[in-house]
Amino acid sequence: MNIKLCPRCGQSNACMAQTDRPQDCWCMQLTLSATLKGQLPESSQCYCERCLRQLQQQAEAQPQIYRPVQP
Repeated sequence: MNIKLCPRCGQSNACMAQTDRPQDCWCMQLTLSATLKGQLPESSQCYCERCLRQLQQQAEAQPQIYRPVQP
């Protein structure tokens, strides 16, 4: 698999996180919800901005399920 392609849509992810200027990457400006972070598989591949924004909207639209903390 090509690390420069989004694993969801196959388009370029335009990620600069693994360059000498990671602070310039769009992904450093995007804040993901805890819900979305918990849903994304651990992967060495970056999603593109469009897909992450779509996934974020979907995660925000899902009702939060109350789960009490188990002692």
